[in-house]
Amino acid sequence: MAVEYRAAQRYRILQRCHVRPPGVTGRDGWRSIAYSISATGIGVTLPLPVVPGTEIDVEPWQLPGAGPLRATVVHASRLEFVWLCGCRLAAPLAEPELTAWLATATI
Repeated sequence: MAVEYRAAQRYRILQRCHVRPPGVTGRDGWRSIAYSISATGIGVTLPLPVVPGTEIDVEPWQLPGAGPLRATVVHASRLEFVWLCGCRLAAPLAEPELTAWLATATI
């Protein structure tokens, strides 16, 4: 049986987003999919592995009320042609912010 180390409940989502690595501004960056979120972390797909400790900005796509997030990559695992990256949020999400990210959006 797997041991759960997360401090906050994790929710499965499928939300389009843009991810920007350090030094990238504006709309440049990667089109990604956020696949899980909690009050303290987010999981995103990326086209290449990112070194743990790298800070990224995650901006939701067409999700009113959900703001951009600053996160630090904790781990990256390859899955077929993408990398699944688990990230720790720079600041915990308040309930309204988390609820906004959990709102239904189309992929």
